[in-house]
Amino acid sequence: SMLEEAFVKLKQDKNKRISDMKHENFVLSSDKEKLKERIAALNQYLEKAHQQLEQCKQEKEEGKKYLEEIQTKLDITTAQVAVFKEDFEAERNSRAEAVGKTDDVR
Repeated sequence: SMLEEAFVKLKQDKNKRISDMKHENFVLSSDKEKLKERIAALNQYLEKAHQQLEQCKQEKEEGKKYLEEIQTKLDITTAQVAVFKEDFEAERNSRAEAVGKTDDVR
């Protein structure tokens, strides 16, 4: 009868909707898992990037200290050279006076 056919049709529609919803739910939970994995990978990447940044900061500080040490050594050497030059010129001038002539008079 028509009533029975309509009932069977409704039951089929209901079963199809349930099946579709189960499939949709499966797809959604699958997507959710993929997103969780992606977030975990991104968090790992961020952590690694953060570690590299910290390492770069540390290397920068070490580099700054090294440059300051070199600058200090350079300043000391420059001062030593200046003193040596003064001593050298003073000795040269005193020798020249002792001989009775200076480099200024030629």
